[in-house]
Amino acid sequence: MATGPIPTGLCLRGLEWSAESSTAIASLISPSTPSSSPTRSTRTVLLDPADEKLLEEEIQAPTSSKRSQQHAKVVPWMRKTEYISTEFNRYGISNEKPEVKIGVSVKQQFTEEEIYKDRDSQITAIEKTFEDAQKSISQHYSKPRVTPVEVMPVFPDFKMWINPCAQVIFDSDPAPKDTSGAAALEMMSQAMIRGMMDEEGNQFVAYFLPVEETLKKRKRDQEEEMDYAPDDVYDYKIAREYNWNVKNKASKGYEENYFFIFREGDGVYYNELETSIQYSHMLYNFVA
Repeated sequence: MATGPIPTGLCLRGLEWSAESSTAIASLISPSTPSSSPTRSTRTVLLDPADEKLLEEEIQAPTSSKRSQQHAKVVPWMRKTEYISTEFNRYGISNEKPEVKIGVSVKQQFTEEEIYKDRDSQITAIEKTFEDAQKSISQHYSKPRVTPVEVMPVFPDFKMWINPCAQVIFDSDPAPKDTSGAAALEMMSQAMIRGMMDEEGNQFVAYFLPVEETLKKRKRDQEEEMDYAPDDVYDYKIAREYNWNVKNKASKGYEENYFFIFREGDGVYYNELETSIQYSHMLYNFVA
């Protein structure tokens, strides 16, 4: 880049620029401002072609093309399905702002959380739950045409709460392919899961199913109302091998889960699923 003498109006006094310096700086930045130097107007500076390309003014592309007109169309039905979100997410230009309306309406439904701000409001809210439990239920809370057939109280499972329960999720049906219906359900109800280790020290989960003779013995035990016969041998065969992924309360993003137990003549009880186990079928790579 070419160099030349410093403009006479550009000077530094202490830590402040002089009044003339603003004019000199403007002339250096803006090409349309005439230079204060008498020799600058008569001097021609030759720039490298690459520098000339950088100094060219940008040419604005026309915005009235058919493609841009297509983008400006109002398409209110093209929007994300995140109805709970309060953010305005949309694909088209619309004055209706459906996402904002839906988000605000959902947010208004959770205004009851304000009642738990202090101790007195918490006590009031707890007492209200006991009062609501005494009210008779005559119809569904959101479906007027649905009426109750039987009303039963729900209590914690006091008998089994001490025992930890886990939810086991398989990636596919663990029942054999040649069985289905009631036979498959009966076989899976008698299945067992055990942790195993192969010769190389790799751990996996084995899924065992009872053989035909064991199914007969288990049916006999059920009819005679006993857990098992001490002198009998119950044979099982390994059916599948799985990898596993365990999540519990200590895991990030784990959601609490519960299940209900209906005991005839006693009532309805609920218990907590403290652990969730995801089983995925093991794949083997065989080298010829």
